[in-house]
Amino acid sequence: MQLSSKIRSFSRSAVQEHVSTRVYFRQVASVSMTPTNCSTKVPKERAKKTSSGLISTRHQVDPKKELSRILRDDAAVKGVERKANSQKYNTLRPKTVLDALDEAIKDNQWQSALKIFHLLRKQHWCCCKLGRFDMVKRIVLEMSYLGVGCNTVTYNTIIDGYGKAGMFEEMENVLADMIEDGDSLPDVYTFNSIIGSYGNSGKTRKMESWYERFQVMGVQPNITTFNILIPSFGKARMYKKMSSVIDFMEKRFFSPTTITYNILIETFGKAGRIEKMDDVFRKMKYQGVKPNAITYSSLVNAYNKAGLVVKIDSVLRQIVNTDVVLDTPFFNCIINAYGEAGDLATVKELYIQMEERKCKPDNITFATMIKAYAAHGIFDVVEELKQQMISTGENSDVGKKRLYTKQNKKRQEEAY
Repeated sequence: MQLSSKIRSFSRSAVQEHVSTRVYFRQVASVSMTPTNCSTKVPKERAKKTSSGLISTRHQVDPKKELSRILRDDAAVKGVERKANSQKYNTLRPKTVLDALDEAIKDNQWQSALKIFHLLRKQHWCCCKLGRFDMVKRIVLEMSYLGVGCNTVTYNTIIDGYGKAGMFEEMENVLADMIEDGDSLPDVYTFNSIIGSYGNSGKTRKMESWYERFQVMGVQPNITTFNILIPSFGKARMYKKMSSVIDFMEKRFFSPTTITYNILIETFGKAGRIEKMDDVFRKMKYQGVKPNAITYSSLVNAYNKAGLVVKIDSVLRQIVNTDVVLDTPFFNCIINAYGEAGDLATVKELYIQMEERKCKPDNITFATMIKAYAAHGIFDVVEELKQQMISTGENSDVGKKRLYTKQNKKRQEEAY
């Protein structure tokens, strides 16, 4: 069977000021009420301010307008609360989320307030994600002033932020305060944040040490914990320890997930251990765990690195018999593989396939193809791709037809 027909069948079948001392968090805990509850009780000093002065001299508010405002605020709180139950809302406007949180606290809707606070943590502009650790202290102080104590979620958020920023001393200080608090004890999320921070930084000894210490504290690992340990040992080329983690999982009846197998396949693939990677992939299918686009991308990358183009063909054949949903990163990966192999016919067909699978080409797609065509001296197509990269999204179909025509013309000229 020719490769082009194989591709066609493939298309028919179906990715600040740092909180650095324990004293600070103990002070916050001492002025807070109950760490796991929200309260709207206002301190006496603040109550006095609100009973006189500028606020008392304001003009009388129209009851109808006030009712309208209350209804709008209530609707806003409910709207944001609904978004808190979804994983996709992580780019909301700060004012929207913070206003809703403020209204929920004022109205003593503590369940809504907790949901909105959880949504707040997922936002890209959250201070820990942006590295604005100078804001952490200010926010915690404001929380304590409003009577909202640091609960387990709050501590975990700060610990995770410090860990990802490599601020290990501050991270451990916050953990110490969390333990001393007594009401907000570390859980498995704390566990995973701590060992993940050290694992990602290559500090495997510290990672192992904290793994043991958390178990002494009575916090047991979950599947995410093992998914953190495996790549950490893999990056450090500690393959025996990586295998021991897998053996431990099997003995404790932890069923590896798609993520677990993807991590193993990627780790062995990057290390050039193709046979071991193939064994893991076979075991994955034998166990009934369904591969996804990330699985196939890792396989293609490994085979391409090892120069095994024939095995990349086998990946395409396997995809024909599955309902896996492919994505743009997968196409970028496989286009790059065939581009480096000099198979421009397959590169072209895969590029056309992307739209059939509703995968929009991105800058990586164009850069990969430009590199492939430039290596073979087809500069007219290179220029066409550059123009299409600029105008992509406006008329992608026309661009692809032009690319297809120019390629055929070039091949006909070479034939003569």
